[in-house]
Amino acid sequence: MVLLFVSGLLAGIQWNYSYIVYLLFIPVIFIVLKTLPQDHPVKNNDNKKSKKSEKLNLSVYGLALLMLLFSTFLFVFQTNVALLVVSKGFGDAATSGLINTVMSAIGMFVLATTFVICNNSKMAENIKSRLIRRL
Repeated sequence: MVLLFVSGLLAGIQWNYSYIVYLLFIPVIFIVLKTLPQDHPVKNNDNKKSKKSEKLNLSVYGLALLMLLFSTFLFVFQTNVALLVVSKGFGDAATSGLINTVMSAIGMFVLATTFVICNNSKMAENIKSRLIRRL
């Protein structure tokens, strides 16, 4: 969310500056390379179980499709908001970044609130039992 806001501010200066936020991940890559253990995974010698476990559950494919659709709609929405803000003269790229940041923050708040409310109810137990049974 912070990166989206900073990207909008940088795009207000010049549109291609918004890609500078990706440079923030370079130190993260070095930290991961330095601290990640160099262990190799332990191989299982039981061939029958490994062949069976290679197949993914159908719910994994459904979840991947759901995530693909959500990401597609999210990025289309963010792009259209930016185009609307600039074309109607409401602001510039920095304003679009701020609007997208606020919309993301509101979405996270609503999701967290819904999770807290549903986690303390009978509906949450029903959903958990169905998901655990399918997985």
